[in-house]
Amino acid sequence: MKQMKMGARLAASFLILAAAIIGLAAYTYYAVQVTDSYVNNLYETDLIPVHALGKANSEMHELGIWLYDYALDPTQRIRLAADMEANFARIDDDLAIYAAGALDVEQTQLFREVERGWRMYRTALEQALLQLASSNGVAEAALVLERSGLKEHEVALDNAIAAMLDNAMQHAMATRKLRTSNSGGRSRSWSSSPSLQSFWPSDLVSSPHGVLPAIWAR
Repeated sequence: MKQMKMGARLAASFLILAAAIIGLAAYTYYAVQVTDSYVNNLYETDLIPVHALGKANSEMHELGIWLYDYALDPTQRIRLAADMEANFARIDDDLAIYAAGALDVEQTQLFREVERGWRMYRTALEQALLQLASSNGVAEAALVLERSGLKEHEVALDNAIAAMLDNAMQHAMATRKLRTSNSGGRSRSWSSSPSLQSFWPSDLVSSPHGVLPAIWAR
C-alpha cells in the first residue's frame, strides 16, 4: 500500500467506502421490509381483531344507555328500537371479525364466554323492551328494568370482554417481543460479519476531518 500512488490510494478508499455504503443500504432495505411485514401482520392479526372487540364493547354500552332512554321517553321508542336493532347487527359483525382470527385454545375459551354473555344480555334486553313497550309511567318502567336482571348480565359481559382484551394485548406484546428478539439476532449476525470486520474497525482512524480510512492518513 505504501508503494501505491495517491490516486490509487484514493480509488481504493472510495471502493471500500462504496462497498460499505452499498452493504449498509442493502441491510437497511432488508430491515425496512422486515419491519413493514411485521407491522402489516400485527395490524391484520392483532390490531384489527382487538379494535373490533373494543368496538363491540362500546356498542354494548350504548345499548344500556338507549334502553334507559327508551324507558323514560316513550316518544322516542320507535327510533331507539331501530337504533338498538342496528347495534345488535353491528355487535354480531364485530364479534365475527374477532372470531375469524387465529385464536389459540385460551382465546377460544374466552371468546365462548363472551358469546354466552352476549346472548344472555341480548335476550334479557329484548325481553325488557317488550315489557317496557306495554308499561305505563316511569315508575312501572323502572320496576321493569330492576326485575330484568340486565345489570347482572351487563357486568358478566363486561368481565368476559375485559378478560379477552387483556389476553389479546398480552398476545400482541408477546408476539412483538418474539419478533423483536428474532430481528435483533439477525442484526447482530450482520454486524459481526467477517467481511465487514476485515476492514471497518482497523482501517479507520480519527483525523481533524472526522473518521477516515487509514490509507488516507498515510
